[in-house]
Amino acid sequence: MTMNRIKAFVLVLLALVSMAGLSACAGEELDAPLETGPEAVAPGEQDEDALMAEGVDRLGIEGLNLTPEIAQAVDLPADQNGVLVQRVMPASPAEEAGLRAGEQAITVEGKEVLTGGDVIVGFADQQVDSLLDLSSYLLVTEPNERQTLTVLRNGEVTVLEVELGDLPRVEDE
Repeated sequence: MTMNRIKAFVLVLLALVSMAGLSACAGEELDAPLETGPEAVAPGEQDEDALMAEGVDRLGIEGLNLTPEIAQAVDLPADQNGVLVQRVMPASPAEEAGLRAGEQAITVEGKEVLTGGDVIVGFADQQVDSLLDLSSYLLVTEPNERQTLTVLRNGEVTVLEVELGDLPRVEDE
């Protein structure tokens, strides 16, 4: 693991710790924002959804965690984990890699789900069980580094190559 990857991994861990509202001050919450990178994050301000969004934005997809109910609705085993691709953004690394989005809408547990898209089950030879897993891997990947995405497509395992661009920059206000 390169030094830059280690630093990025540490930043992701710091973000996770700040999301939980933890501090190094004997378990007391911080009154001031916790510095975790280019922007300050107050304890509890950035939640798990924000971290996941930041990671998948880098790939250029919208996705859902594969639940047992969704897995069965798309003819996969109930214990199958992964990220069901809902949308692929135009001109994104996901589109360039050939990732496929869902096209047919169904309702599962009162929620609209687009089926027929790829299910991401691996990234860079690491298992992907959830959006959080995928985002964590994406956030520690070097810019312009080529990696593999392992997907289930029509019930078959397919390996795609993806090249991620730069990490999104935080604009100063």
